[in-house]
Amino acid sequence: MDIEQVKKIVKNELPAILQQDEVMQEIVLDKEREHFADKEDTKSRFDVLIEEMRRDREEQSRKWAEQKKESDKKWAEQKKESDKKWAEQKKESDKKWAEQRKESDTKWEGLKEAQRKRDEKWAEESKRHWEKQEKTDQRLDRLVANVEKLSDRHDATTRRLERSIERLGHSIGALGSRWGLRSEASFRNALRGILEEDFAVEVLNIIEDDKEGEVFGKSAQIELDVLIKNGLLIIIEIKSSMSRSDMFTFYKKVNFYRKKHQKNVSQMIVISPMVDERARLVAPELGITIYSHAADVKL
Repeated sequence: MDIEQVKKIVKNELPAILQQDEVMQEIVLDKEREHFADKEDTKSRFDVLIEEMRRDREEQSRKWAEQKKESDKKWAEQKKESDKKWAEQKKESDKKWAEQRKESDTKWEGLKEAQRKRDEKWAEESKRHWEKQEKTDQRLDRLVANVEKLSDRHDATTRRLERSIERLGHSIGALGSRWGLRSEASFRNALRGILEEDFAVEVLNIIEDDKEGEVFGKSAQIELDVLIKNGLLIIIEIKSSMSRSDMFTFYKKVNFYRKKHQKNVSQMIVISPMVDERARLVAPELGITIYSHAADVKL
């Protein structure tokens, strides 16, 4: 049997032998004591280690306690110093704040006093204003009452005057209408006499029917004074007075005559002693010549 087989047998059988054979157990323990401590020795060593660790911990705790005591002392000193500085700063700040507050209170009291004086002044001025306003209102009420009385009398006078003017206007209007018609007839007769006798001009008074209402916007008769000399056709408007609208109406009458008879009108003339300034302004634009008297007409 070789050594390997022996080792194998020992490995397989040794655990059972150690459990049953005390002699073998003692042999193995003696052998192991050369390399490992036994239970008591191990326990003794462990106790020593624990004791060393306990002493180290106590030493460390003592050192920590001393350090904490020193640190607490330093912190207390620093806190005391900091509290002292803070107290000094607070005292200085409180002093400055008290001074500023006192100055601010003084300014505020001054502002309140100024505002109180302004309020008193405003109240006095307002009182005087409303007293004046009340007096003004009273005078105004009296004035309105007087004006209303005067207005009533004025209205009555105006109504009487209007009735008088209306009656007078009707009388003047009728007289003016008759005078205007007679004046225009006189002008027309004078023109006919002057032109026919001195210039050998044929003067015709023509009345045309404007059924379509081209001139006045409705059917009406159109009256024109026509002059004929050496084949030239001249149309004249003779009126006691001439307004701007009369000037445009004459222009429309001439165009109506020209269109109806297909004749070329050589000249348009207005003869009137009174021509409105606005009528004079539009006459050149319409190609109309103005004369103030029939004797002034140049042909």
